[in-house]
Amino acid sequence: EHVVTDGGGTLGGPSTIGSRSLAAPSLPFRVDVSEADSPRRLYALHLTPSTDQTLLSSILGSETIESIRLENDPIVPSERQAEIVFRTAEEANDARIELADGFEIDEGDRQSTMMLLTAEEYLMHMKSGSEKAAISQRAVRPSSSPVSTPQTITQSPSASFVPAPSITSRM
Repeated sequence: EHVVTDGGGTLGGPSTIGSRSLAAPSLPFRVDVSEADSPRRLYALHLTPSTDQTLLSSILGSETIESIRLENDPIVPSERQAEIVFRTAEEANDARIELADGFEIDEGDRQSTMMLLTAEEYLMHMKSGSEKAAISQRAVRPSSSPVSTPQTITQSPSASFVPAPSITSRM
């Protein structure tokens, strides 16, 4: 159901902003959640430009990793992403649990918190990031899709205050 391959879409033309780029964001990795080895794959986000395989191996443990592939982040140009294939699904899960709060990468002038995501989480993250990029592009160029610009403005949070029920009312 969720088969996404490297898309060849270019952001910029009005036809790609409204349809193709939202439906299928261009991913640096081929992600198929139904593949047998999907549970062994994790996706690292928010990597600094100088992050390499050696650094990731030292963070995650080189003895648990089968392969690492690094690519530029298509949504945040100043960051990189990595697809990490672990030897077993258990080792991938252990790494995810161990780094659930992220891992701080400090390069002196630049700090970043690496996050590890499953294939499903990665697809959701990339889809939402692609939508945010398209919305910000629409705000910059309202002429490309004037109908959707007001919708973004009307979605501003305007919830009324509702007091919580009193917990100490038992007597």
